[in-house]
Amino acid sequence: MKFIILSDTHVVAPGELSKSLDTGERLRLAIADINTHHADAAFCVLSGDLVDHGDREAYVYLRELLQALTVPLRLMVGNHDDRATFLDIFDDVAVDNAGFVQSVLDTPDGRMIFLDTVDAGADDGILCNQRLAWLRARLDEARQQPVCLFLHHPPCNIGMPVDVLKLRNPEALLDVLGSHPDIRYLFAGHVHHPTSINWNGYACYTVGACTYNAELHVTGSPGLGHRYYGPAYYTVALIESNQTMVHHHDFLYGYPELAKPLFHRIHQDFGLTT
Repeated sequence: MKFIILSDTHVVAPGELSKSLDTGERLRLAIADINTHHADAAFCVLSGDLVDHGDREAYVYLRELLQALTVPLRLMVGNHDDRATFLDIFDDVAVDNAGFVQSVLDTPDGRMIFLDTVDAGADDGILCNQRLAWLRARLDEARQQPVCLFLHHPPCNIGMPVDVLKLRNPEALLDVLGSHPDIRYLFAGHVHHPTSINWNGYACYTVGACTYNAELHVTGSPGLGHRYYGPAYYTVALIESNQTMVHHHDFLYGYPELAKPLFHRIHQDFGLTT
């Protein structure tokens, strides 16, 4: 089974820019590339920070852009999103009984679980007791199936300054995951950097952003990290019975005018907010 992950699209209203980028145009190009090369994917998930400022005009524009996608779609929210405004525009999106944007998708290759890690007004993430209880119940239902989890905020460090903005209570998530015998993969966004991590024995992957990405700058290293206008990524995941393969794809390759390596210093221009 193949599926696609897009993260951190940061769409703004038509005619506006985010960090000097036309993020709507980048999403349009990503969708066109997916339709051309991966129309056979089982689904595509947008794993949060769908828009940049949580505003209604941006969500309306996002919905318009997504109409071109030919692959079945799952939407998640991130810290830049406003859950209520999002659900007003995307009123067909699945939510749990408490109104969190959480759902499952059962496939021939296992159960996919999509989590809502947003803590309104905060840049780091949280899985409250309600969301953790929901997750435990969904894992209990699928004890005979392998499971993949999707979060906006990673539960683990990636060794970069953005680690201060990860999931706030990873130990609570770890406790719930221990109730299931076959957690195959955890996928997260948020950090604008593709990274592979073994976290307490679980395979985790942070996907690169559809917009700008951060260069590798290990915490404690001298100097400041930069953020680049390109590359911009989506992730292709391939699941077989005995392995999971993850590829990140720079869909802006061939568009040098959109992927020029202009630098923005992380502290001077953006702080640590992603």
